[in-house]
Amino acid sequence: MEDSGILIVMFFLILLSGLFSGSESALLSLEDATLRTMKEKKVRGIETLELLKSNPKRLIITILLGNNIVNILLPVLATVWGTTTFGDGEIVIGLVTGGLTFILLLFGEILPKNFAIINNQKFALMVAPFLYFLSKALFPFIWIFEKISDKVTPDAENLGISEAEVLAMVAMSEEHGEITAKEKIRIKNLLDFADTRVSDVMTPRTKINSISNNSTLLEVKNIFKETPHSRIPVYEESIDKIIKIITLRDIWSASEECGENKLVKNLELRSPYFVPITKNISDLFEDFQRQQIHLAIVLDEHGGTAGLITMEDIFEEIFGEIRDETDIEEQEETESVKDGVWKVSPRMTLEEIEEETGICLYANDEEKEEHSEKNLSFFILEKLGRFPRKGEIIEFEFADIIIEKIEGHAVELFRIVKKL
Repeated sequence: MEDSGILIVMFFLILLSGLFSGSESALLSLEDATLRTMKEKKVRGIETLELLKSNPKRLIITILLGNNIVNILLPVLATVWGTTTFGDGEIVIGLVTGGLTFILLLFGEILPKNFAIINNQKFALMVAPFLYFLSKALFPFIWIFEKISDKVTPDAENLGISEAEVLAMVAMSEEHGEITAKEKIRIKNLLDFADTRVSDVMTPRTKINSISNNSTLLEVKNIFKETPHSRIPVYEESIDKIIKIITLRDIWSASEECGENKLVKNLELRSPYFVPITKNISDLFEDFQRQQIHLAIVLDEHGGTAGLITMEDIFEEIFGEIRDETDIEEQEETESVKDGVWKVSPRMTLEEIEEETGICLYANDEEKEEHSEKNLSFFILEKLGRFPRKGEIIEFEFADIIIEKIEGHAVELFRIVKKL
């Protein structure tokens, strides 16, 4: 073969190398959602593209096989051309090899891959017919490599999307305005559902409304009037020994039959359902459904009462606070007092506060990643390393947080004052 003929073949092979490299970038960066959109728009050539994407393992083998054939032929031809033109010698071979490496890196890898990623749809549609033809032409070789690959690596169909990938997609969707911050939180909560323990969701024992089994029906009625709950635990001697669960229906039925002076301990009531503090809420949710109950008593490692959890608590962990007709007296999560001043519920997360007030409480992106899902009460407790005091001011870069109201050790209300 003449020198000019070798150069023409080499030029053609460099183009093919760029084509294969670009094909790999374009086709692998083309998401299934984009492919569906193209199909809905009836883009020309989408059928061939779908055939290629339907078998990613075969597609990769086709591209790599073609690219390696090209990259093996190129050095051979370049060496023949160099020795024929300039004579045999180590210097000539070294210069030819170095020059070819530079050309392949630039025109066979960097430029085509960058171009293909930016124009992945057009590039994928352009190369699809060629790759489909090549997959048929090289089928015997592709089949051999495919069988070897099947033995060594798992089927691509069995590979799921990781939680980290889902969270990354959710974050991107929020940045582009496709979902709201609250929707992002709900998706995050769903992903965390199986790992969340009842201790993270339960009402702690200090906030449980409970009654003694020596109480009368009249006393219990008065307690029900002061609480929004429809079920209350009944204890014997102390709250660490809960023996029954009483409901509003139980009260009214017993009052009509026995009068309001009857003692609770003489009633036939439902026994409580006990769960350990380490139980996952996903497992508890299944228990609630299977046993058709709505409330469980959470026990600590010593068998004492640690808290109480309801079906509503589990729903709220995913969807946020659920309000019904009994909640109309409750304070709103945020209340604007005046410009730059808000009253804020301790239940609000830092991300929700930023969305409602525009105030960022994070010092940097690392803090945002770590604390954005935490509620304000826990964040302040963690920051101080102790229980806050009423009237105490915690300073941040863009705002001051004032402890407005405290009940026991629990903060009931915060005031946020924006710094000017």
